[in-house]
Amino acid sequence: MTLAILSFNPVQLGMQFLEKIPSKFECINNNKWEDCSRVHICDTFPNEIREGNSYRYVKTEPGFLNNWVDKLGILCESDQKVGFLGSSYYIGIVFAMFLVPALSD
Repeated sequence: MTLAILSFNPVQLGMQFLEKIPSKFECINNNKWEDCSRVHICDTFPNEIREGNSYRYVKTEPGFLNNWVDKLGILCESDQKVGFLGSSYYIGIVFAMFLVPALSD
């Protein structure tokens, strides 16, 4: 029964979209917006964790998604930390499967 419920969970199926990092960026250079890379942003603007005055996402790109990357400021985090967001969802499910039934008794 639990596997049937989890197999149709929209959060589980959509987790990769919540963590998808945009592929195109623009950085300000001499008061002009120019194409730049994620590596350039992380090296040049390490203290700016969210889109703002120094860089922006190219939102007209077909693959752009407004997701957790900007909301949580994880653009410059390692892939392991970003992947842990998805893992923490499953850790929570396993934790709840052991904790909730014990509390019902």
